[in-house]
Amino acid sequence: MSVEVPSDEELLTMTEPACYGDDMPSEGARGGALHLSSVLPAVSNAIGCPMPTDIHSDPKGLQEALGLPDAASAVVVLVDGLGYWNLNMRLGHAPYLRSLMNESANQRPIATCMPSTTVAAMSTFGTGTCPGMTGMTGYTQLNPKTGEICQLISFKNAVPPLELQQQPTMFEQLSAQGVRVTSSGLPKFAFSALTQAALRGSDYISNDDPRKRVAVAAQAAKNPGLTYLYLRDTDKVGHNYGWDSDKWIGTYERVDAQLGLLRRLISFKNAVPPLELQQQPTMFEQLSAQGVRVTSSGLPKFAFSALTQAALRGSDYISNDDPRKRVAVAAQAAKNPGLTYLYLRDTDKVGHNYGWDSDKWIGTYERVDAQLGLLRRSVPKGTLIVIVADHGMITTDPESVIDIAQDQRLMQGVAHVGGEPRCVMLYAEQGEAPEDIATRWRDVLEDRAQVRTRSQAIAEGVYGPVVSHVEPMIGDVIVSATKAVTIVDSRTQAEKAMHLPSVHGSLTMLESDIPCLIDVA
Repeated sequence: MSVEVPSDEELLTMTEPACYGDDMPSEGARGGALHLSSVLPAVSNAIGCPMPTDIHSDPKGLQEALGLPDAASAVVVLVDGLGYWNLNMRLGHAPYLRSLMNESANQRPIATCMPSTTVAAMSTFGTGTCPGMTGMTGYTQLNPKTGEICQLISFKNAVPPLELQQQPTMFEQLSAQGVRVTSSGLPKFAFSALTQAALRGSDYISNDDPRKRVAVAAQAAKNPGLTYLYLRDTDKVGHNYGWDSDKWIGTYERVDAQLGLLRRLISFKNAVPPLELQQQPTMFEQLSAQGVRVTSSGLPKFAFSALTQAALRGSDYISNDDPRKRVAVAAQAAKNPGLTYLYLRDTDKVGHNYGWDSDKWIGTYERVDAQLGLLRRSVPKGTLIVIVADHGMITTDPESVIDIAQDQRLMQGVAHVGGEPRCVMLYAEQGEAPEDIATRWRDVLEDRAQVRTRSQAIAEGVYGPVVSHVEPMIGDVIVSATKAVTIVDSRTQAEKAMHLPSVHGSLTMLESDIPCLIDVA
């Protein structure tokens, strides 16, 4: 169910100021329990440390009104300038936020304060009170001590932040009760006057890299307590270019990607977080550290993906949904000295779904060729172009599918099955010898697979030099399928995943030989 967006005329119709307090708003009214000031008091109850304020005496009621479940750890993200209707009017650009809007609890706005501006709202949010109590009523206001107009972002000519804003913040109150409170944000805001006034009391961890700020928040969330993450770019770009400009939409997509990354890092499907798992510095990181321009052009959904974080971090990532625009971005970047990375994924996606030699794949191949030709024509003269791939693909044989779940001999002694249909990793049950598993699999599969124990694979250099923290992640037994065989496990895999028309992962020439095509514009 999607939200019906009112007309522009309706959206620009004046509303009554929102009310404050713990009650649900009456018909036609706004605010009360559904208000920005309610959020942190409600969260405080959700994490088991209720903090009433002078405005909100019933944190439990606020939690129920907002529909927050109990949790040991909570992350609150404030996206500056992203109104409810702004979000919904451009929802097609935000796959993560779009998924959240399918939930009925999310299909209603809450109200902010009056005036609806950062200074007033941040202090309202941070204290769980209201502008009338925080003394922060606008971007500029009178300093009664001097009779001058003061500015409340930098606090120019203003009363000092701790003297002006005397309400205890929610962060202060929670910290005083021994609750962990962590803020992740830009270095420039760590000790800013606005932070001191509205958001003081947390352990502030700063980083200039937005992906690392997300990673900090996700890491903090592993421990009970409250984590606050501030994302400002929708507001900044909106002011400079317009909230519905192309630049804003691109920023919106990046914010959505950051939020999706946060969600994945927190849950990460039982995996070690990407930055902890993959500890080798990327080439992009190393070049960037030397002052070299490194630009990536790709889809918005991959900007902050776990795989990007693990393998390709360190570039300036510019995203676009339009493939021709992604090529244009790469060509534009190439006008300046440095490295540009362009990722084209459709041959893999279409190959998996329809077969690498299907009509759909051939059409995709033609489009990829056209994109590469466009890149060649668009880059400056003298630009080096290198075209590589990560793997090839084979066509599967439906008659050669081996289902581990259907053969007791293959399941014997195996605790977990990992890897992919063309290269399965088997993890032995405690006390089971990997060589015994390998022997059984060799007996059953015969010439349909190559079977190695972990020690054999390492000795043969299959994975290259293996560092100590990686070794236990590799299967006790590795099974590489031959010919067009695929190895699946119906206990854990979906039907579609077990019958893909094209796959990859083994050591055939089709899968393991890749191009390295060199051109100079």
